[in-house]
Amino acid sequence: MQRRNVILISSADGNTMLMCKRRKSPDEGLFSFIGGSVEQEEDGTAAAYRILEAEAGISLKVVQLQHIMDITYYQQDCCLEIYAGRIQGETKVWGMENELLWMGLHEDFYNEEVFAGGGNIWYITEYVKKATDIFK
Repeated sequence: MQRRNVILISSADGNTMLMCKRRKSPDEGLFSFIGGSVEQEEDGTAAAYRILEAEAGISLKVVQLQHIMDITYYQQDCCLEIYAGRIQGETKVWGMENELLWMGLHEDFYNEEVFAGGGNIWYITEYVKKATDIFK
């Protein structure tokens, strides 16, 4: 089964979350979470930190990730591993592959004309809001 991770990062004040605007297919031009493929024998948490640093320049020195949940898509033979964490202090982010921006939590994350994931961004964000304290 293919494993991918999805990473929600909250700003230090908990009022915004880091999103990326995809520059390539699939989902070119749409906003989504940072994420990527987990190698076959790779630990999911290690993969999340590796991808977060590669995609946004954020290291484990400034964020502690929590493994929140997994979502398995049996028809697509894919499992999404969901991680979340809050940035500690002032941290500069950068994205070489995708444009990065801090987005408020009041967006309509279910809007498929703006956000990738077929409603999953809304679902995952709402779950993380209720299950953790990274957005306060």
